[in-house]
Amino acid sequence: MIRLENVTKRYAKNDRPALENVSIAIEKGEFVFLV
Repeated sequence: MIRLENVTKRYAKNDRPALENVSIAIEKGEFVFLV
């Protein structure tokens, strides 16, 4: 399993986060695609 909790991503030239407080759990065998 892969687990991410409260992830925030902000690009250098932007004050607003592209992702903010994102949490996800990916179980074995699952396929996840983020755009």
